[in-house]
Amino acid sequence: MKKLCTLILVVLVLAAMPVMAKKKPAAENKADDGPWTASAFNGLALRNIGPALSSGRISDFAVDPRNRKRYFVAVASGGVWKTIDGGGLWTPITDELSNLNHGAIALDPGNPDTVYAGTGEYTTASSGDGLFLVAVV
Repeated sequence: MKKLCTLILVVLVLAAMPVMAKKKPAAENKADDGPWTASAFNGLALRNIGPALSSGRISDFAVDPRNRKRYFVAVASGGVWKTIDGGGLWTPITDELSNLNHGAIALDPGNPDTVYAGTGEYTTASSGDGLFLVAVV
């Protein structure tokens, strides 16, 4: 029985030797970086995924002085948008206007619930339709 146990131990040690030989020395062992390693991104190439041509530009913004998480942005060719949570969710507030090219936006200094939007934008062909009281929100 003693010879059988010795033989099994020798076989196990010999079987484990290739695995032990592949193990890196302690100095070379590094913490697991998870999926965010350089090799995970080797197949990717940089490309523009932003707005095409002249759309998508933010031309102006206005922040409510009473609540810094509430602000409005004027988009050069996309209307005026409002957020109340610091940019997590956005609501369009000028979809009913005939002109969605906006170059300026302002809150009334005496009442920041009053929003003014100036249509037209200097880098597009749109001359605009004037200044609108967009919303009392």
